[in-house]
Amino acid sequence: MRILLDTNIYIYREDDKVVSTDLQEALITLSKLRAEILVHPLSKKEIKLDNDHGRMTKMLSKMGSYQMLESPPDCINDLIYLSKFKAGRFENDPIDCQLLFSIYSDAVDYLITEDREIHRDAQRFGIGDRILLISEARELFGKLISKDIVMAPPSISKVPLHNLDLSDHLFDNLKIEYPGFEKWFKKKCTEGVKGWIYRRKDCTLGALLILKDEDEEIPCNPPLIKKRRVKISTFIVTHVGYKIGELFIKLAIGYALLNNINEIYLTHFINQKDELISLIDEYGFKHISDKGEEKKEAVFMKRLVLPIDEIKTFSAHEISNGGIYPMYFDGQRVNKYIVPIRPEYHVRLYTDAPYRQTTIEEHQGDLIVEGNTIKKAYLCHPRTKKIKKGDLLLFYRSHDQHAITSLGVVDSIMYDLTDPKEVQKHVGKRTVYSKNEIIEMTKKPVTVILFRHHFHFARPFTYSELIKEGILFGPPQSISTISHENYRLIKKRSGIDGRFAFD
Repeated sequence: MRILLDTNIYIYREDDKVVSTDLQEALITLSKLRAEILVHPLSKKEIKLDNDHGRMTKMLSKMGSYQMLESPPDCINDLIYLSKFKAGRFENDPIDCQLLFSIYSDAVDYLITEDREIHRDAQRFGIGDRILLISEARELFGKLISKDIVMAPPSISKVPLHNLDLSDHLFDNLKIEYPGFEKWFKKKCTEGVKGWIYRRKDCTLGALLILKDEDEEIPCNPPLIKKRRVKISTFIVTHVGYKIGELFIKLAIGYALLNNINEIYLTHFINQKDELISLIDEYGFKHISDKGEEKKEAVFMKRLVLPIDEIKTFSAHEISNGGIYPMYFDGQRVNKYIVPIRPEYHVRLYTDAPYRQTTIEEHQGDLIVEGNTIKKAYLCHPRTKKIKKGDLLLFYRSHDQHAITSLGVVDSIMYDLTDPKEVQKHVGKRTVYSKNEIIEMTKKPVTVILFRHHFHFARPFTYSELIKEGILFGPPQSISTISHENYRLIKKRSGIDGRFAFD
């Protein structure tokens, strides 16, 4: 991206005045975007007109830190362009007209100027959206910066790669599998790239996730066209047993959603008994292409929003087993249930919930395993036995928030289990309940619901609203069914993005 600064912006930036917050933020953002910031050669001519010799000399010396627009287009012979100006405009302000011509001729992408006359001229040429005030530049370019405010637990931190030690054992296999890894890693350090890490209590690394925004063609066979994508550049977990891999999938999807990017991909040399392949397959990554000729590197792609016509080509097994995650089916043929959950369990099951209060232990490196998972377990003694795979669960946080906060989709359900060992076998580390609590619960037949968590509500649906709309008639004590119409009302008011649900 090439950005041209008008002389008034340049002087404003380089004189002795306090620089406005908007200009500071715009320039910092352009630096992060690695934009090419240019000045027009005529700006040098304009500065030389300054009667204050000391200031002129100072400005000209500082101009050397900016790149000049090379061989700028000249409007002097473009009679059609000149004819659109008011009489005398070019004669009185030839530099302004030449700056505008740089945009008109597509020599640069944007011009930043506070000159209102240039803004008015730009509207006449139909290029007004490319001539920006400082405040407009700050807002526009700020939107292009990748957001990474995803809800990672405190034990997972995002750090510059230059703070990591390449001799850490975490990197041993990467150095073997990818001969150019060390060179690549050092290059990313100099570029200021950051990654999500888990650091054990002995300070060694237990996991690393590096994401990269791309907007380019992927050279593979078959090739993938130029498009905005998130690339999972590095995905490695050696601290096993804590569902960090699942957490990384969740972070990558959350990052893509936050930045309105629909495709996530990674490349990987497939091994026998490859746990990474099993994990990404469960959440809809498909092997769609290959890189290299001798030692082929597989390209796995996941799209977050799929057209309905394409979803119809999926098997029922693919749809119900996470193949379209985070999308989900919410038509009338699936039941919808309100599921009460106590606050002390909610904070452990949903460590990514908005405004959640973290614990001291988490900040000291402890991992809440069930909070890392996408697939979670809910144990209960429900009155109903009609819950089935694919049904929707609307989790109601009781006691303090008194609101529906989160949505999940049933993955599997087992009724009337009385053997605690069998229950433990099914739920693994996906439940908030301890071994002793499971033993106590199985004194009565227990229902085990395994479900995928899809979204938290942008606006929780409160108990008072549930009562007012006749959806509930008192605090929910057990799982209760609601009508499709009431579900649609809750969905609409709670801010669930309609792109991810289909019927």
